[in-house]
Parts: sequence; C-alpha cells; structure tokens
Amino acid sequence: MKKIFLNFLVLFFTLLIIDNLILMSSSYLPWSLVQVLSQKSQTDYKIRNGDESSINYEEYIYTHKPNIKIPFFDPGHSLHDGELSYHITDENGYKNPPNYLKNKENLNYLLIGDSFTAYPNYSKYLREFLDGEKLVYSIGVGGQGFIHWQYQLDRFFSLYENKLQPKNIILNFYENDFDDSLRAEKYFKKKLTHSVYYPHNIYSDNLEKVDRNFSFFHEYYSILRYIVITTGIREKISFLFDRKKINFNQKYSFTMSKSTDCKIRFENPFFNNEKLFNNEKYSDYFTKEKKEFYKNSIVNVLKKIDYDKTKVYFVYIPSASVIYSQKFQDPSLSETFNQYKKADNFFKSMFKELDFNVKYINFTDDLIKIGNTKYLHPCNGKDSHFSDTGFKTFAKLLISKIS
Repeated sequence: MKKIFLNFLVLFFTLLIIDNLILMSSSYLPWSLVQVLSQKSQTDYKIRNGDESSINYEEYIYTHKPNIKIPFFDPGHSLHDGELSYHITDENGYKNPPNYLKNKENLNYLLIGDSFTAYPNYSKYLREFLDGEKLVYSIGVGGQGFIHWQYQLDRFFSLYENKLQPKNIILNFYENDFDDSLRAEKYFKKKLTHSVYYPHNIYSDNLEKVDRNFSFFHEYYSILRYIVITTGIREKISFLFDRKKINFNQKYSFTMSKSTDCKIRFENPFFNNEKLFNNEKYSDYFTKEKKEFYKNSIVNVLKKIDYDKTKVYFVYIPSASVIYSQKFQDPSLSETFNQYKKADNFFKSMFKELDFNVKYINFTDDLIKIGNTKYLHPCNGKDSHFSDTGFKTFAKLLISKIS
C-alpha cells in the first residue's frame, strides 16, 4: 500500500506540474491548441498575440480593428428590420465613414457611449438634422459602460495628438451601463485591467476562471470538456458539467407582442449578474456605495474636458422596457420603469451637485408617448436596439434639446 501511495503521489504531482507548464507556456503555443485549453490560457495568449476576431484589445478598453467588416443588425430596411448587414470600420476602429476626420481641424460633435452610440444610424441622423455641415464622430463601442468612457476619450485625444478638440461632447448613457461598469470595476479591483479579461455581457462573466496564477488540473479538464462537447457526448452526460439549469431568456431577455405584426425584443437592463444564480430578479443598483462609484467614474470623464472649448451633454437612452411600459402594461416592464425613475433622480441630483458645466438631457417621457402609437424598435424580435425609425426619432428629439 505504501508503494502504491508513493507512486500515486509521484503521478499526481507530475501531472500537476505538466498542467501548470501548459498554462505558463500557453501564450507561446499555437492557437489551434490553446483554444481547447482553459479560459485563463486563452486570455494569456490573446494578451501576447491578439486574436483573429474583429476586436482590438487594449488596456482597459477594446475597439474594433480598423478597416474591417463588422456584422450587425442593420435597422435601415423596414418596420420588420434588424436584418444582418455589415459595416466597415474606419481607420480608428470606430463605426464612422472612412477618413471622415482626415485633414479636419474642427469637430462639432463627439459621441461617447455603448452599442446604441456605435450604431451608424445614430450619427447618420444627427448629421442629417444638422444639415450635413457639422462633423459628428462616434467613438461608441458596444458592451462597455461609463467606466470605460475616460479611456475611450484618452484614446481619441491621443490619436489626434489633442489637436482635434470637439466643440460638443455627447455622453450617451444606456441603462445597462450600470451593470457593465460594475462588472468592469470588479475586474479592475483584481488588477485584471487588460480589456481581454472584460466579459462583453453578463453571461460570460467568469472572474474565477481568469483570476488565478495556478492551475489545479484546469487544463486537463478543459481538454476533456472540449472532447466531450465536440464528440456529442455532452448531451448524454450534461449533468456532470451543467448542474444548474437556468433559462436566461425568461429573466434577462424576452419578447412581447401587442399584435401579430410586431414582436419587440425586450431586455431587463437592471438585471444584475451577481444575483443570477440565486434566482433573485433585481438587486439594488442605488446603494450609497454604488452611487459613489457611478459618480466617480463619470467625474473621471468630465475632468478630461476643456470646458472653455467644449460643451458637454449627458443624454439618457431608455430601454424598450421603459419606452413601452405604458403601451404593454406588464408587471415585468413596470419594475424596470421604477428602476429607471431611480436612475433619472440619481443623475438629476448628481449633476446639480457637480461643479462641471454639464447639461443633463432626458426626454424619455416624449419617447413613451411616441411609443404608445409607433414602434421605435425592430418588429422581428431579434434586436433590442432602436430601429431606423427609432434612431431617427431619437436623433431629432436630441437635436431639439441641444440646438
């Protein structure tokens, strides 16, 4: 027995050493091998080598790679829009016309925000309503919150060596920016500040998988799991890997229809992943600690702006759950509306207290009225962003508030 035990210990530690050698050397291995290893190994590889995706990973923030085709749901076709299309990123990796700012000395409007801001239809209609004479440039990037805005602004200024100062900056807040920012801060506190660590959505938030320097058979497990999945065995023994069965669609994203001709894709932007596995629908986004974090993150952006040269607007973009809360009269929407009111009150109070000259703009009441008679989102139930009509309506209302 003693000999068997000693042999077992030797085998155990030998396998453990090999497992950690795989982890430590992952950034030097071929990607074809690394993609079957653990998430930690894949992250280390991407930091050193990048990847073949459309994403350009930097410290704190990611952008798209320049001059490439990005698939997105194009809201420019019809009421049943949201058809898959492609957009060519500009030389900076943002969704603007190529060479839009080349040889330009003045910029009228700089847009900062997430995927709503990144959609080309938003900046397109702002240009149209400004008679096409004023330059509107978007540095919006999907999936990032207001904690990332300061780094996107730094990047923009460095690209143009601080020579292209915008006359106006529009900070576009969408409701899931709370969760996106809280999620990023959780990683930042662990010193995982490279954007390759940052999960783009709540489903891929697996901090424990990358917050480690040691592998306890994680690489072997990942290889075994890959074999199980790719060979189709997974369905037969799925209970070994997926012991918690949660229907995310019933909680975070869902569709609803008042008629047969229009199905709206809703999401609950105040749904917190920290509560996900406890089956608790909502968490308190407005504790004293969290409000202080929101405030500090936004102040970090505002500190970077020269108010002698630039006017600043903070614009609230409500979710479909808020816009159609009167039209559909559903309990699942009314709770989101209550959260929206808390957010609105927080921003009103915050900007009154701050010394920065920022105009807070929220015309959600107007959008709710319009939403009672007209759909502002795609009717195919696939996309929770604005439709072409929605972007046009939003841009027109915004121009009326800032002109």
